[in-house]
Amino acid sequence: MHTPKPSNEQQLLFKLLKGDPPTSLEGVDTGILFDLFRRHRLFPLAPELLPLLGEEERERWKMSIRLGSVKTLRFISQLHEIIATLKPEGIEVMPLKGPVLAQALYGDLSQRHMRDLDLLVSPGDMLKALELLQKLGYVLKFPEKELTARQWRIYLRHQYDVGLVHREQGIMLELHTRIVYPGLLGGLENLITDKQETIEIVGRPVRSMSKEGTFLYLAIHGTHHLFFRLFWLLDLAEALNRWELDHASILGTVRQMGIERMVGVGIKLAGYYFDVNIPAEYQPLLEDNATILDRLEARCHRAIFDPQFLTRNNRLNVLLFSMALKPGWSHKWKTLLSVYHRWFIRKFLAR
Repeated sequence: MHTPKPSNEQQLLFKLLKGDPPTSLEGVDTGILFDLFRRHRLFPLAPELLPLLGEEERERWKMSIRLGSVKTLRFISQLHEIIATLKPEGIEVMPLKGPVLAQALYGDLSQRHMRDLDLLVSPGDMLKALELLQKLGYVLKFPEKELTARQWRIYLRHQYDVGLVHREQGIMLELHTRIVYPGLLGGLENLITDKQETIEIVGRPVRSMSKEGTFLYLAIHGTHHLFFRLFWLLDLAEALNRWELDHASILGTVRQMGIERMVGVGIKLAGYYFDVNIPAEYQPLLEDNATILDRLEARCHRAIFDPQFLTRNNRLNVLLFSMALKPGWSHKWKTLLSVYHRWFIRKFLAR
């Protein structure tokens, strides 16, 4: 497997991720390092670097840490307001990642910075939920315009999320009807989402997937995006380190859904970047899929190292990666259909 040569700034970041904080910033461009932390949303790990920074730069880093924590508190407030608005109308929502993951995984809401709120809602409740959210001050971000009833049916048949932004607070919200595009999980995603538990956030109960379901979701979501933001991989590594997971149950679900490659590449990357001790239960999976996992892992390394990897010019690379996530031509055909449908929606419905 070929891994790109890391820059000085990337080497420092990778050492920090493995619990080896630097004692000096000699030879490191702190501006580039700052951009790396921002891109990978890793400012909760930055306090260990603060003593090594000059006074002016230290304030800049402190501000980013504070802003991330403040934003998390605003997300929590909005999450509780959304639940309080939708639940009396019979609409149940379940957060994906975000504050629920921060509380369940780290026990500290400030230890995970986030860009938006992701909520899972039943497909049949989507339009009613959108109507109620618009009364709370949210406006459509994607699709960018209101659709007719027929257009919404087409949209929700092929697109699994709707984006909104709060008119005054600027908080971004994504409502999902699925956890990933339909063809990838073979219609069996209920095996992940149906087992739930309750997490208490600031004194209020919030629904969450089980720890095993959350672990699988982190692997699926991260691999789907080639883990191009390292904080997704940090979550996966911490789930392996902190939680007592039922790995036999996880592997049973993995085999039933045919997602060995998706989980395998996440586990391998967690071992590479975080020195995670991979549970012995996963060794047969990794050995049986060794060749394809090496190829997929190499693509993820490129996405992590090169911020331009996922730009428009690399859509073919991402498509080829997605087509290799499951074996067989049936999956490749479903992936191509999904790309076509999303293109059609963007071209003719969303704008």
